[in-house]
Amino acid sequence: MSTQPTAPDPTSKRQRKRELKAAIKKQRKSEHHASLHERMLGDARRLRTKLQTTSAAVPDASLYPSLPHASECELLAELDEAAVHASSILSGPPNSAHGDDTSPQERSCRIVDRFLWRPPKYNEKYAPQELSLLFQLFRLGGGAGGGPPCDLVIDIGAGNANLSCLIALVLDVPVIAVEMESPREELRGEAWLPEPLKSRGAVKRVESLIQDYDMPDGFSNALVLGKHLCGPGTDAGIDFVRRHLDRVVGCAFATCCCCKIVGGAGALGAGTQLFADVHFGAASSSAAASASAAAPQCVPCDDSNGGGGDGGGDGVGGAHEGGGDAGEGDGNAAGGEGRKGGGAEVWADLSAAAAAAEGAGAGEDEGGLFRRVLPAVARATSWRNASNNVAQQASFATAAYPEMQQEAEFFESFIQGFRRRKLRELFGCEEEILFCSESAHSMQNRCIVSGRRLRSKAGPATPDGGDADERAAFFRLLNAQFAKYEAVLPVDLRARGLVSQKYEHDGTSLE
Repeated sequence: MSTQPTAPDPTSKRQRKRELKAAIKKQRKSEHHASLHERMLGDARRLRTKLQTTSAAVPDASLYPSLPHASECELLAELDEAAVHASSILSGPPNSAHGDDTSPQERSCRIVDRFLWRPPKYNEKYAPQELSLLFQLFRLGGGAGGGPPCDLVIDIGAGNANLSCLIALVLDVPVIAVEMESPREELRGEAWLPEPLKSRGAVKRVESLIQDYDMPDGFSNALVLGKHLCGPGTDAGIDFVRRHLDRVVGCAFATCCCCKIVGGAGALGAGTQLFADVHFGAASSSAAASASAAAPQCVPCDDSNGGGGDGGGDGVGGAHEGGGDAGEGDGNAAGGEGRKGGGAEVWADLSAAAAAAEGAGAGEDEGGLFRRVLPAVARATSWRNASNNVAQQASFATAAYPEMQQEAEFFESFIQGFRRRKLRELFGCEEEILFCSESAHSMQNRCIVSGRRLRSKAGPATPDGGDADERAAFFRLLNAQFAKYEAVLPVDLRARGLVSQKYEHDGTSLE
């Protein structure tokens, strides 16, 4: 039996050396990340331990896994099937090709699809989110009874005004879309409303920072909405509610990208200063300068996805929902391995914040402490989403990273706690819910709901952001409004003069 000669190794000696060198470099980099993550985790735990001894301590019920669900699943899962089959909104054919699935996610897409005609992928991404937020406005007084209905909705960071148009159609209420920088005219949804709504100004656009905008006279029962306002945009929106509290009956804020609170010009950074002033009170210039000297100067995360979608600028932080998936979980520069500032720099900031918290004197004002540690706390929140960045996944494949994500969720809850307390001061009650299901394509899933109508309800908050009677009434309203405007629906919001490879409708561009 003859033995076949072994084929020579085609790889040259030089190539093998290159491969070995690359493998060693990769191994060292992995060990560096593992070591760095261990140190960051230790400092995050030190900081968390200190923060839990303050008045802003985070109860377990406020942590992400404990929040009640109020997504399209809870909204549509228990609908009476006879009513569903008899409804005009679900019985007719959709605008785009949908399967025969009768899941809540599918139904939410079909419902919104009957009002707004958009590319299928776009609708699948945003319709469940929009329907869930619309229901929260309904609960707050947008037609659910229990007091005078709202007479105006302020949509902060409205972007292309798709959600503003849906609100105007379903709640039959005027909407003011406040936007820092609007998209091109042909991409503005209000321009394509049917004439009956356009002639009465159903959706009006205002270009302004929300902190510079004043609600017009003539309205006494307004609702305020902020969908995915980045960084301190939510806090600017809450302060808008405070300034107009005598005429605002409720608000809903779907929050986003806490890591973007940091950054900007000024002693503490514009975003950090805005957040601190809203929740801790305006500090004197000397106190702000002192806090700035003690606080790490953080680099804002790269909003490569900003603008252009369903939500644009909202103040200091711009809503970016609609430009693409990367923006929803991008805060990688704040997460430790980003393009702007390496992991060692972030660890140094976090370590300094932990030391500052532990070294705080017994008589130090908590506002001063929070101003000092807020930048590091905000940046650490991005750990929860940074691992979703495909280009950097290898950097997060360490034993410590899952626990870092848990700490990130605590820090996110810590920041949300200030917002919840502020709204509780204003309205006497608030609820925080998860308004998206996993299928709704959003890593930013927290929504704070507050208003006079919630306060007037007897008993504790419901575990799913609304009761069965409210959900049934909302479904009846959807059908009634669809029947009212059926002759001019759906509103064609497909992009004119633009073909998106991601949200392309049929490969053609409307003119």
